[in-house]
Amino acid sequence: MISPTNAILTGIAVADMLVMLSYLPFTFHNYIRRDLDETDKFSYGWTVFTLFHAHFTVVNHTISTWLTVTVAIWRFLAVSFPQNSSIWCCMARAKCAIAAAYIMSAVFCIPVYLTFTVSVFRGDDGDIMYRVDFSHIAQRHNRLLEKINFWIFSVITKLVPCVALTGISLGLIKVLYERNKRRQILKGTAEADKNHDRTTRMLLAVLLLFLLTEFPSGLLALLSGILGTDFFNNVYVNFGDTMDALALINSAINFIIYCSMSQQFRNTFAFLFFPSFFKNLSNTATTSV
Repeated sequence: MISPTNAILTGIAVADMLVMLSYLPFTFHNYIRRDLDETDKFSYGWTVFTLFHAHFTVVNHTISTWLTVTVAIWRFLAVSFPQNSSIWCCMARAKCAIAAAYIMSAVFCIPVYLTFTVSVFRGDDGDIMYRVDFSHIAQRHNRLLEKINFWIFSVITKLVPCVALTGISLGLIKVLYERNKRRQILKGTAEADKNHDRTTRMLLAVLLLFLLTEFPSGLLALLSGILGTDFFNNVYVNFGDTMDALALINSAINFIIYCSMSQQFRNTFAFLFFPSFFKNLSNTATTSV
């Protein structure tokens, strides 16, 4: 039976997987294929895909971000209020949390969809090419929509989750530390220290990875909203590849952290992708018992 926490972790893993899958054709076309001339590289079809890729990855990364915050909240409730955790953190609410993250992330990103569009430009040889640029709607009313987009992107999808996850993780570490001290007084076992240290390291890994990958891009997006187009073109755009790399690193390392956090997640992954091996392993364990 899948636990509520494992269900949320699966929701995160799916969102991260979709982000990485979208980057495969994008990276191949823009960085690996060197034989393309400019008209092929900046064709209308690939520019439309680039626009779709940008929206698709932003939505799924936002989903992953808020589900990560949800997992931190659930773990805090489970440790702080163990007598009520089974009621507060049930499977029905886990499904609602996952559905809300997927739906609300798509809704919150509506300003992103409206801010960018495919525009036409001419190359050095006069050839017609295409690129992703700010839409006419975004440039109206003194670029109001453009500013709203950067504020939503930086605050709601970046900085607020950073602050929330920092506070929750620090609170959870404090609760675990206090529980470990009480356990030591009552039992005096070395195993309590081992479990506490392992949990603390995983919490710190989640916190540091999230802050290292999300806070810089959120801060740059916020400054773009405050300082305007010049900062976006001269600073934000130049760090685009770096932020993309950080997002991919976050998605990849998160999977390792999820596996270390949840044995059931490991079992579910093995069952889905290596069913024959998982079946043989289960049969061996049953025979041994």
